[in-house]
Amino acid sequence: MQVTPVFGVLHFKDLDLSADGGSVKSIHETIGVQLKWGDALKGWVFQYEIANGYVTSGASTSFTETDLSLDIFKLRHFYSIIDDMGSQMALFFSVGQIMGHYKVINSTEGSGITNYIVRNLDAYLADIGVVFGYELNQDWLISLNAAYQFSFEANLTNLAGQKLTSPSLDFSGAMIQLGSSFRL
Repeated sequence: MQVTPVFGVLHFKDLDLSADGGSVKSIHETIGVQLKWGDALKGWVFQYEIANGYVTSGASTSFTETDLSLDIFKLRHFYSIIDDMGSQMALFFSVGQIMGHYKVINSTEGSGITNYIVRNLDAYLADIGVVFGYELNQDWLISLNAAYQFSFEANLTNLAGQKLTSPSLDFSGAMIQLGSSFRL
């Protein structure tokens, strides 16, 4: 079994929370892990990532805090193109789901919290990309992934589970990841 910690950045096409008074960064850092049985960069792998973001805005004594927390689950398949006993290259595609929530908190010093919004969100994902790997020894591989992610059927609900139509959510976007695979 191989365990691969992955670190990366992800740019979402449209994650506009301004309808609820919030704001988020356009690029999100991700950290995750891949679990794989068999040869590196061949076959199937399970991937789990988290992406969190926190933005504070305001002036003087009024502030808006936006806290975004996302869990990303993917099942990925690698198609090996090059494997020359050290350097490797593979194409991949993934399917999965993104789930999470965000909180928008408006507060004023002296008055406390004046507005508090919590929304749950989820969407289905698919991505395609390429991975370049270098095998340092038979138990250790370093990899660089570049991909484009597509999102489908994004849903937004309040805490009672009622579907909402705004803000607009599109988790499509480009990503790049660096990983280091260890065979256990």
